[in-house]
Order: sequence, then C-alpha cells, then structure tokens
Amino acid sequence: MRRLLSSAALALILATPAASNADRVSGTRSALLLERKHTAALTLFRTHAELTVERTVHNGGPRHDQALFELNLPPGAVATGLRTLGALHGRPHWFSGELLEAEAAAEKYRELTGIGGYYPKDPALLSWRDQQLLFLQVFPCPPGQDKSVEYTLKLPLRYASGQYHVTLPRLGTAALPATLSVRAADPRDKVAVSGQGPIDVALTPHTLPLLGGELVALPFAPDRVLTRYAVQAAPRLSRIPARSRHVVVIDASLSTDGTFIERAKLALDGYLSHFAGTDARVEILTFNREVERVTAGFSSLASARLQLGALQVPRRNGSNVDKALSRASRLLQAVPAGVDRRIVLLTDGLSRTDLSGDRLRAALAGSGAVAHLGLLGKGGGRLERDDEHRWATSLHSNGGLVWGAALADRATPAAAAALFEAWARPLRIDRLAIYSPELALQPNLETLPHSLGEGEAIAQLNIESAAAPSLELEGELWTTPVRATISADPGQDALWAALAFGSEVLGELSEEEMMTLALRGGAVSPVTSYLAIEPGVRPSTEGLDHGSHRVGAPRVRMGATMVSDGYTVMDREAFLQERLAIEWRRCGGRPGTASVDFQATRAEIVAVDRVSIAEDGTPLLEQCLTNAVWDLILPAAFYEESRDWTVEV
Repeated sequence: MRRLLSSAALALILATPAASNADRVSGTRSALLLERKHTAALTLFRTHAELTVERTVHNGGPRHDQALFELNLPPGAVATGLRTLGALHGRPHWFSGELLEAEAAAEKYRELTGIGGYYPKDPALLSWRDQQLLFLQVFPCPPGQDKSVEYTLKLPLRYASGQYHVTLPRLGTAALPATLSVRAADPRDKVAVSGQGPIDVALTPHTLPLLGGELVALPFAPDRVLTRYAVQAAPRLSRIPARSRHVVVIDASLSTDGTFIERAKLALDGYLSHFAGTDARVEILTFNREVERVTAGFSSLASARLQLGALQVPRRNGSNVDKALSRASRLLQAVPAGVDRRIVLLTDGLSRTDLSGDRLRAALAGSGAVAHLGLLGKGGGRLERDDEHRWATSLHSNGGLVWGAALADRATPAAAAALFEAWARPLRIDRLAIYSPELALQPNLETLPHSLGEGEAIAQLNIESAAAPSLELEGELWTTPVRATISADPGQDALWAALAFGSEVLGELSEEEMMTLALRGGAVSPVTSYLAIEPGVRPSTEGLDHGSHRVGAPRVRMGATMVSDGYTVMDREAFLQERLAIEWRRCGGRPGTASVDFQATRAEIVAVDRVSIAEDGTPLLEQCLTNAVWDLILPAAFYEESRDWTVEV
C-alpha cells in the first residue's frame, strides 16, 4: 500500500524490528532501566533526508545508572548531531553536543562520569562502531526518573521514477518500535510512503528541469577532491500531442516471415493506443512492389484500430520502402498547420541495394512529418534506436529515427503498448554526453551511460585528483537537442563530507583525511564522536567505576572502517561471575564448585554447552544452573557477533 500526502507530517508506528536489526537498549547497573519512548521525524529535502530521533529511558532501579544504546543505522546514514535534555534556569532545555576527536571525547566522558569529589557536568557520548552501528552512552539516569536524548542522522537519497527515495528499516528495539513522522521540507512537494518495514519514502518535487542535476567538488587534501555528481531526467520528458494525424505502414513483401504481419499489427496498435482521448486520425497503408490504401482517408482512432485488427494482407514481391514513404508524406501534406504529423513504417529491412538514404529523404520532403522506421524482428520485447543504420540520417532532419525492434508472436496488447510508447513520444534522453572543463575527470565521465530514461539518474561519489567547477550535459529527445549546465554547489560540501562516511569511499581515506571530512561535515566517524553536556550536579558517589576499561572510543588503523574488538564499557567477566554466582547460591550450590560454558550472539544467549558440578552435584542442581544461564539478561556491552564464555561459580 502506498500512502500519498502533502507536506504536512504523516505519523505512523513502524512494525517491530526483527532481532537481527533491532537497536539494543540497556542499563549498566540494572535491568530495570527501560526505554519508554522512541520518536523519529523524517524531513525530505531534494539533496538528502534528515532523521531526528528522540529517545527516552526510565530508570526503575535504585541507583543512578548509565543508559547504553546500540544504534543500527539505515543504509548510508551518518550521525551529525547530538542533544541531551536537561534544565536551564529551572526550565527544560536541550543542550547540543560538540564534535570532538574520538579519544578525547571518550576520555572526557570517563572524567565526567567517574567517581570524584568535584561537581562534573552530565554527558552523553555518541561514538562510532562501524558504518551501520553507533554506540550512545548517557549518564546519569536518576532513579525513578526519565532521561531523554536526541540524535540527528543524515541519509542519502536515490532518484528513480522521477522521485527522491529513501529506505528506512524498522526502527527501534524488539520491545519498542519507533513512531515515525514524515514531511517534505518544501511544502509544494509531495511525499508518499509504502511498505511496512523496511518502508520506502518518496519525495515528488513540484517541478524539475528537463535535464539537470547536482555537482559537489570538495578538496580535502593535496590532489584529493571529494566529487559527487548526479545527472537527472525529469519525471516526464514529453507529452502526447492533443491533435495529430498518422499514417501507419506495413511491409507486405514476401521476404517477411509468416508471423510478421500479425506482429506488425500488434506493434502499431500498441503505438496508437497512446493517442486515445486525443484528436487523432489515422490512415493505414501496406506495401510491397506497390502501395495499397487500407482506409479511405483519415479515420477516427477507434475505427482505424478496428480495421487494423481485422486486416488480412496478402504478401507479394517487392519492398518499395521509398514509394511507401512518399505516399504517406503526400497524404500528410494537406494536414492543417498546428497538427502533429506522424509516419510509422514497419519492415524487415530487406530491400533493393540502391535504396539509399537520399532516396528516403527525398520521399519525405514537403510533409514535415516525423517518420519512424521500425526494423521488426522476432523474440522478446526490444526497442532501441539504430543511429548507425544506412537510412538513419535521412530521417533525422524531421525528428524521425530508425529503430531495431522485436516482438514475440504471442505478446499481449499491454506489453506492446508499453514497448512502443517510445514511438508516440520520446521517453529517453539519448546520445548523452557529459563534459567537464577539468580534463582530469573526462576519462571517468566518458564511461557513464549514454542514455537516460525519464525519471532516471546517473550518480557517483568519487575521489578525484582535481575539482570540476561545472559539468556540461548534451543529449537528444529523438533528434531534438537538449543541453544543460550544472555548476558546483559549495552549499552541499558539508553534507557530502558527512555522507562520505556512509559510502564506499570511506575505505579510501586515511585517518587524517577522515578527520578533515568529519569536522567539515560534523559527522560521527572512526576518528570523531559527539559529546553533549548538560550543566548540573550529580552525586559524586554515584559515578561509574570504569576501571581499566575503555569508554566509547573507537580505535582505528589508517583507513580503517571498523573499531577494534577491544571495545568494552564494563568488566563483562565480573558481571557474569557475579550474576551467576548469586543464582548458583539460590540453587543451593556451594561457591566454587561449578562452572558453565555458553555461547552468546551479541546480547543474546544462544546455547548452554556444558554445566560441570564437582563431587556431590545432582541433576536438579545442574538443571537449576542451566536455567539460570538461560534467564540471564546481557547488557549491550556484549556486542560481538559470536563469543564463547566460561564462568566458574
């Protein structure tokens, strides 16, 4: 189901995420810290989408706690902002975060959350894990109270079918899906939402140029330029004329195969179907050695299609294509000015050797008709212009083309109508060429597609050696020239500096280059984190004991896109030993007499492999300890994809 809406926001509750892509929320000290609210507001611009997410946890435990969020990102998304909700002059106030070098941010967070005799400020830390996973830590969450935090994601858009699209997975945790609102930044644009999870959100601009696009050229190191270009065709490149006259012509020569006539009739009917509801009139001709009129003058569209469907054509010798075009041209010469003139001739292309392009050009002189000549073969649906054919240039002067076409014997009318719409109106910008005044880019530009359908785009994000100030675009609608110039837009530099961290170019960057782009784009990255601080006094005796463990700081190598496996926010072995020792005593076991091996996938226990009890162990004790392991709730600090654990109790 697709829901259409204006720029006003649409609110919907997303389906519960699958466990594999759900966020994870937990407390460091207590399983009683739970998420209470999760809202997300998506705003669609033409350049990107922005997702602002607010999350609220409630600490039901007895002590100040730290909230831990594992955040699974939508494809290509990057974090560009963090705020924490506190109080200013006795009123609620959002305090914005500062982008810092990752190690410095982690050390500052440790300082602000540790036990001490001073009055620190209360922080939230948003740090990088990998391109699709961030880690958010918030402290303190007071007992019996709510704590809210907000982060902002920027997402790239893809242009297809004349709309800007973004795909969102199911947002939220397995227990609490997000409530999402959607709106267009420009109130004149429209938004459509489809799917349940993932969902597709599409922005339909109120207007777009026939041929246009975007260019970003951001130098960030010597001979290193982040270059993003997008070339876009309008959602609709042309219209069916309101008034038109058509002469459709079928090759009835003996060289055609036994099903050619039927395929030609189906192709021409598919073409004519696009003029329904307009003032269109049609003449039908057949030809071999001579030309025969099927209709007695221009008939109504409906009548001509009926006659075409009932047509029986005896095949004879001769393939006088030029004579058929000449007759069609003369019939159209009397059509009043301002009425569109069309000729569509279908043939197998087998003709006498002296039939040159000059003869065809002379045959068409005087009518001003657009003539399409289709070389119709067998097979699956295929239609493409053939500018290399020896007759092609003779048709270009009036806007016509030679086409290679194929249609199956049992093709449906709907399939024929879809295939041959390209004869009714131009659907593609062909012979597309893209030029840059910066010659270093030209080899790459020449590898791009040379045809662009309506509503389609060509887009790339590269690292080039030089900056292009502009791009020149040239193409044709049938044979009518189309041109455009795209100038570099410095206003998008920061956006794409950030979005680079959600793209494939990340693997090409050194740490120094990452830092330059992250600071330019204000993005969480392998080398940067956000630290948001709210003023206030928290009990110094309630600080976190970080011990020797790292806090939220990714460790990267040059060009790395993953953090090290050493990331921890707590002593996990001590956590497991303490929790299971308590349960072992509840089972009636003596301390130091049992051990258990189990496997975890992130914070999920997936197998209890072995329970070992010394000497006087009983099956009841073994089962009790096994159940205790299965009932264990692991916090978000258990993040590995797969990990084996051994715990002695």
